[in-house]
Amino acid sequence: MKRLVLIAALSAGPLAADPLDLIDYEALFEDRAADVMDVSETRSLLRIGDVTLIRDESLPRGYTGIDESGQGAIGCFVSILATIESAMQACESELPADQVEMQMAYRTQALKFYAENVVPASSVERVEERYNALVSSQIEGARPFCSNLDLVTTLADRIFSADGAEEVSGMMSTPACQLPTPVCEDQMSRIDETMDFVPIRIAVLTVSDTRQMSDDKSGQTLVDRIAAAGHTLADRRIIADERDQIADQLRAWCADDSIDVILSTGGTGLTGRDVTVEAHRDVYEKEIDAFGTIFTIVSMQKIGTSAVQSRATAGVAQGTYLFALPGSPGACKDAWDEILLKQLDYRHRPCNFVEIMPRLDEHLRRK
Repeated sequence: MKRLVLIAALSAGPLAADPLDLIDYEALFEDRAADVMDVSETRSLLRIGDVTLIRDESLPRGYTGIDESGQGAIGCFVSILATIESAMQACESELPADQVEMQMAYRTQALKFYAENVVPASSVERVEERYNALVSSQIEGARPFCSNLDLVTTLADRIFSADGAEEVSGMMSTPACQLPTPVCEDQMSRIDETMDFVPIRIAVLTVSDTRQMSDDKSGQTLVDRIAAAGHTLADRRIIADERDQIADQLRAWCADDSIDVILSTGGTGLTGRDVTVEAHRDVYEKEIDAFGTIFTIVSMQKIGTSAVQSRATAGVAQGTYLFALPGSPGACKDAWDEILLKQLDYRHRPCNFVEIMPRLDEHLRRK
């Protein structure tokens, strides 16, 4: 239903993603520029807390809403309701009685959701005032619909259908998909301050056909966090999306006694040039299966079901840990802040990667 809402809203007229003008999307992109991830030539994602703002430069207004949380979908849905209502007023026409009843029910439900979840400081009355003002402001612009009112009535048929009622209600049931924090993380995960911190040596590999050191935001994100945690940056390189080249670099670092951990960023997606995961698995002796699972759980709290497109992975080879992270700065932050910062700290209880590091290659030494 969200997809239909977004497409319909954009085809219905020059609508803002937030029709009530209560979220300053432009300012969000400017303030959080470092978190913006380009997912195509025109489409960018901005991760903010547990939601993702979508911007498409090919569209007149640019913004298509906030994904997964329901906020952006609600914004576009309210826009559709306002467009249909303003068009009906402009053309002095009416929808069938059953659709009018459903429209009013949706309007009440959507504006209430908006007031309670999107802008909690706002009252339903204030949101309704803004909505009515929006409808009034669009009446003149909606007059061209009168020569082809079928555009509006067809849209109404799709939106106010019985088949869509369940999905619309679901869209307005909760503002975000929040996963419960694991019990063990609440009750057991901790830093034992009585123990000494043990710095480790970490190499960072950015996989990209286009990035250079000067604009490698994801690599720099990891470098900054490595330093802030007290670890040592052992090496840093950028390499093209070529499976053999990536695997060769991983093997060279694994054979280097001055490197304990390898972090790669980029190339974990689903496109034809995304081959980092395959290159990593060419090198692994053992795969750390749970890393991808935990990363997905962390990502779902930030970008919802979009996390399904990530193939983050981790493994061990020649006594060295290898982690393949997505190519966005936001994903690198999530992987480090929520997983690696703790697991690469020798003091972390009940267990961590560092304490078993001396035993990773024991099978080789026994030979």
